[in-house]
Amino acid sequence: MEERVWTGWNPRLTTVFSVAKTSTSLQALEAELNSSIACEIEYASVYFFMPETCKKNIPVLVKTASTPYLVVYKSGIPVLNTPILCDTLTDNGDWIVIQRRTSGDVDFFKEWVH
Repeated sequence: MEERVWTGWNPRLTTVFSVAKTSTSLQALEAELNSSIACEIEYASVYFFMPETCKKNIPVLVKTASTPYLVVYKSGIPVLNTPILCDTLTDNGDWIVIQRRTSGDVDFFKEWVH
């Protein structure tokens, strides 16, 4: 009797284990594909739809109306691997905004004698 029970249930247990293993593999593959797709979308949004220079009147697809600044992610400066903030209004635009401010304790309005 024990042998009949074992031979009857063993294929079913193997099938359940196989389904669980396949399900886990599919979930891992889904997570990997979703991550890959997210990286591709981020790459496309930065490198295909963002401007490359601070020049005025370039076609900009991603820019908010509330600020005169746009961000250039891939500049023509090879050693600069950081986004560049551009001022498009001051003196007809085409200015790179340079700031290094970590807190509000530095007074930027200083006289020449300082």
